[in-house]
Amino acid sequence: MIVITNQPAVGMGIITMDTLMDMHARMIAAVDKAGGHIFDILVCPHRVDEDCECRKPKPGLIYQAKEEYGIKIPGALVVGNTVEDVLAGKNAGIVESVLIQGKSGAADEEELMKKGMPSDFVAKDLFDAVNWILNR
Repeated sequence: MIVITNQPAVGMGIITMDTLMDMHARMIAAVDKAGGHIFDILVCPHRVDEDCECRKPKPGLIYQAKEEYGIKIPGALVVGNTVEDVLAGKNAGIVESVLIQGKSGAADEEELMKKGMPSDFVAKDLFDAVNWILNR
């Protein structure tokens, strides 16, 4: 698993990159303890107004992961809790996606449907998403 994340709080000066790296280290340790493994975390630290190529829904960080880890785009799967997550995958050419219902609830699912880019599965949480992936 590779985590790709927008973290504009870094670009806005709300948190430092060191603080973010500490948070990521704790997340990696928790995932390892649960039997999973995060190979890497790729971060877009830019503010929304910077219009960078790495901020989701642009696929820049997915392309970086492809180059660094040899990810086969047609066989990859995107799991995310925002419209931007799913769209980043689709913009990179990743066909399959799982949307985890976040704070926007069904609104994200509806927005993806309107764009003609629905996710393959809508999960209630990460556990539900993992079960769907493992059982398909």
